Amino acid sequence: MTSAVQPPGLVGLLDAFKTSRTPLLNQEASNDLTNAETNARRLQDSHVAPDVLLVSGAGWEKANGIYLPSHVDHSGVVYKNGQGFLVSYEEHARETTHTTRRWLGWILGIGGKPLYTVQSNSPESPPPGGWRAVRDWGREPVPTVCTAVDVVDAVLVDVRSKLITIDKLAQQAEWQAAAEELLRTQDQLSHLLDVESPEVTYILAEVQEREQDLPLKQAKALKKDGDETCILGDWPKAQKLYQKAHRCLVKCDGPEAEQLRSELLIIRQHVPLKRLEQARTEAKCDFQAAEWAGLDAKLELVQHCMQAVKEAGMLIPLESAAEVEEMRLECTLQRVLGVKRSGDTEAARGTREGFAAAELYFATALKLLAT
Repeated sequence: MTSAVQPPGLVGLLDAFKTSRTPLLNQEASNDLTNAETNARRLQDSHVAPDVLLVSGAGWEKANGIYLPSHVDHSGVVYKNGQGFLVSYEEHARETTHTTRRWLGWILGIGGKPLYTVQSNSPESPPPGGWRAVRDWGREPVPTVCTAVDVVDAVLVDVRSKLITIDKLAQQAEWQAAAEELLRTQDQLSHLLDVESPEVTYILAEVQEREQDLPLKQAKALKKDGDETCILGDWPKAQKLYQKAHRCLVKCDGPEAEQLRSELLIIRQHVPLKRLEQARTEAKCDFQAAEWAGLDAKLELVQHCMQAVKEAGMLIPLESAAEVEEMRLECTLQRVLGVKRSGDTEAARGTREGFAAAELYFATALKLLAT
């Protein structure tokens, strides 16, 4: 059976974007509880079960969304959403200290576990408000349940609300949460695959725009973080941020995405060169201060950076390569001289042990010269 009554709150939101054809993303999209209660009372008075339920605001995120009739049991119609959550009218049992009270009402749950309940004498239609979270299972906040008689209208309203949530999450740089909400939005659109109307075409275009816009915004934010990290001199972290930004653009089309992709490619090629310059400068400081012990480790880092530059397809300036080689040779020479001095000290002792130790030092010096 189908009721002629539609929730005024839902109709108002739909009419606004049907007539204006402009996005409502800068407005607050929330269910009007008073209108929803009025609609629920009308459905209850007519004793007609709604064709669709729209659950929103529940602490269990997957419990939100469109609920369609699944089957009929002894108490009436049981509604189910795409995640397997059920809304049904059943008898509740509430245990107190001395007695067990039983009363009728609606349950929202999954896998035989009630998450939210509300007392009601209407087996045809659940009330929008008054829901309570079941201890140990339910999560605050409690949901609002709107009833509707048209699946398309309910889906359109729900998708519009989700798009606003996606934009808010993107503004807060909550990229993972925004991507998950976008996936849930795409799931909801499966109810509209066979529907042809200007309203559906319009909302599909909005969702497709988010599919392109969301990863593009994330890529821009990651590039900005990478630029700031470069200023701080943390090149490995910056390189990872640029790589992640590039991955975000894999499914993005259009001139803006292509421009950003080109910029990231150039930056990623130059990051190894900048990292080499920083490592070379630090090594040069130790060289000028004759800090030979620390210089050896820094020259190893310079060699690693030079290899990364080659792998990136960049050329190493000849003067830089010559300077690094000069520092390496001088560092080796100074290490050899240090080892030789230790050997001379041991040999000067004039003992068997001293000569043995000196022999080891001189052998080490020869190996260093061979490198």
